[in-house]
Amino acid sequence: MKTVLTSVEWGKSVTVAGPLLVDAAYAELEIVEQPSATDGRQIVAFRPPTRPYLSVQPDGRLEANRDTVGEWERFAAWDNADGSVSYRSWRGFLSMDDLGVIRADRQSIGAWEKFRRPRRGLVGTLGITDGVFVDDMGPVLPVAIHAGDLFCAEVFGREREVDAALDRFAEAEYDIWRDWETLNWADRPASWWAPRVLGPGVTANYRDRLVTHVRRGIARGLKVHLAAGDLRGIGDGREDELFDIVADVMSTVGSEHFALVEGLNEARDTGDRDDAEPAEIERLVNRVRARHPANLYALSAYTGTEDRAEIRRWTPDWMRMYLYHQGRAGHVGDKVRHAFSMGYEDPARRLGWSGEPFGVNPPGRSWWVSGVEHAEELDDEAMALWAAMALIARQVPTFMSSPGVKFEADAPFESMPGFWSVPRVRDILPRDLMRFQTLCHSGESQRGTRVLCAAGEGDSLVRVDGAIADDGRFVFGVYGAVPGDWVVGLAVERRCELTMIHPATREAIGPVQYRPGDTVGFRFRHGRIVTGRLT
Repeated sequence: MKTVLTSVEWGKSVTVAGPLLVDAAYAELEIVEQPSATDGRQIVAFRPPTRPYLSVQPDGRLEANRDTVGEWERFAAWDNADGSVSYRSWRGFLSMDDLGVIRADRQSIGAWEKFRRPRRGLVGTLGITDGVFVDDMGPVLPVAIHAGDLFCAEVFGREREVDAALDRFAEAEYDIWRDWETLNWADRPASWWAPRVLGPGVTANYRDRLVTHVRRGIARGLKVHLAAGDLRGIGDGREDELFDIVADVMSTVGSEHFALVEGLNEARDTGDRDDAEPAEIERLVNRVRARHPANLYALSAYTGTEDRAEIRRWTPDWMRMYLYHQGRAGHVGDKVRHAFSMGYEDPARRLGWSGEPFGVNPPGRSWWVSGVEHAEELDDEAMALWAAMALIARQVPTFMSSPGVKFEADAPFESMPGFWSVPRVRDILPRDLMRFQTLCHSGESQRGTRVLCAAGEGDSLVRVDGAIADDGRFVFGVYGAVPGDWVVGLAVERRCELTMIHPATREAIGPVQYRPGDTVGFRFRHGRIVTGRLT
């Protein structure tokens, strides 16, 4: 997927800057990603249409005269708190003036040095290296959306609606969609999904239909998290056939397009007695894993539980991250706290995947996401705050909603609170966030480590939970126990520079320098994201 350099200040791409650059005004300047630097920074090069790479000259000028990428052609991406990005060359930061002319010799970042962050999706196979999620270009912060009914809807004649939904997923900048490959496979009249059925033997041309469906997502730069939605009433032989088909489909379309292969959705409730045991689902998953060992796999979240012992039971030694379905109780503050606690309090693995958390229903209505307490609190800010905390706590967040359970024509995904804000909260987070070495809360037991101090208690509690890197960078979520018109001052314990950011609008205040004993003032309904560095 081609991404183009575009100025935040001027809203346009590069213009004519001499015969060595381009021949037409406002020509597209393609961003060509390179392998990440050792410190996790994204490295890019720039290439005009049909021309060689841009090279930074000693005086800061750029010339399009290099066929390969070396030191003079490399730019390190610097993430800005407002969600924009700046690019530093060997001579200085890239800058674009009001005429669209670019140079690369600025020594600080101002409005002219800020560019729109490119969205490229995941490149190659999603994997895990050195304790972080990575793609072929380096560390990533994957974000998924739950669309369990999408394949079934397509099989039952709703191809145009499925295409429209996938278009919106890509537009909103999700990386992954979660889909069920079977539903009511045994054709049980009492099934919640009846009279619809989905699975080999009951769906004509099942294998080819699954190939076509996955390719719809691939065409939009998306990867799939595929899980069996239902194995109840199905014998072992037919289950083996299903997982062999999944492996065949991966071979046909390319295994790199599968972000995660999961054995069975909530195995306690969706299979027969043997399917409620990890060994049986592991046996099925291993049929796929043996043929495609480079991919990520999980057995099942078993059911909606955060019980560590149960999660460990479903996380065999070879699984590289844990999978769970977050509980749906409490206020927004409880939900955000639970996301942090899963990564902080004795996790089964360093990395996790939140596959089917609490979710949103159509405003003013209660539909298919059941058991969500205080659902009326779930607005754009709340959902983005939760997603940011999941990423801070080293988990892949999955946006959950009513159409993500049952795809209804009168409740489109894009109308759900949080649909747009959840994936875009990544723009305010460092790409190598999951490498940050220390997770910490900000209570008294963290004195000496914490940056800000939590305050209050009960419904007046303001928590500060986050991650600190060994190089001094940090990201915290500051949030209240319950929604409200919060106006609060938090004490600073360590000298730092920080920026406070609205998780949904990405409006930023800062950076501001603080010393121990200073107070940082916050105003919010649910919370804010704080990014910065110890100084």
